[in-house]
Amino acid sequence: MVKEILYSVGMIVILAQSANAGLELIDFESQPITWTAGFQDNGFNFTSTSTNGIFGAATASPLFMNPIGPDNGSNRYLISHSDDTVISMTQANGNPFSLLSFMGGEAHIGVLSLWASDIQVTGFLAGGGTVTETFALDGIHDGAGGLPDFQQFNLSGSFSNLTEVQFRGLGGNTSLFYTLDNISVDTSVAPVPEPSSMALLGIGSIGLFLRRRRKAN
Repeated sequence: MVKEILYSVGMIVILAQSANAGLELIDFESQPITWTAGFQDNGFNFTSTSTNGIFGAATASPLFMNPIGPDNGSNRYLISHSDDTVISMTQANGNPFSLLSFMGGEAHIGVLSLWASDIQVTGFLAGGGTVTETFALDGIHDGAGGLPDFQQFNLSGSFSNLTEVQFRGLGGNTSLFYTLDNISVDTSVAPVPEPSSMALLGIGSIGLFLRRRRKAN
């Protein structure tokens, strides 16, 4: 009897998690080309945690970047606009998520002093604590059209069950500009049920089991 009850509870939890399963690719294609302190994209809030840091959606077009920015073949990507810009992303509904990968790049072609040499990613765990990984930018103009390229960076499995992720430019340059695009996240991370919710789930499973047993007899 105990095994059957535990099996019922497990199946309900699995089905609930499966219903929430979903991978999202945040590509900023819907964002206007403008500097901002925050916006929402694909169910995620993007804000600057810095005092004077701002960021915005950009293209490789010199009409906006001047000089031309990096290119990955897309219409929009995100670029930091000052040396203290820390970009924070959180899920708009407050639920935890996993960060899987992102594309990162340098800033303006030909202005090396504006480039960050690394992008630091910090994840804030739902249970407390942080995880951090740093990714080196190659600084090579081998992207589309000979422009500074975007590189694909994959996060380790420790970047799961996060409440927030922060991106920061590092290095010895004067402005530490960096660019972001195609951020891949998994929103299927289910919030941990409260004890009362777990109790109700267990009671419901027991009732279901007893009902089936009565029918069998």
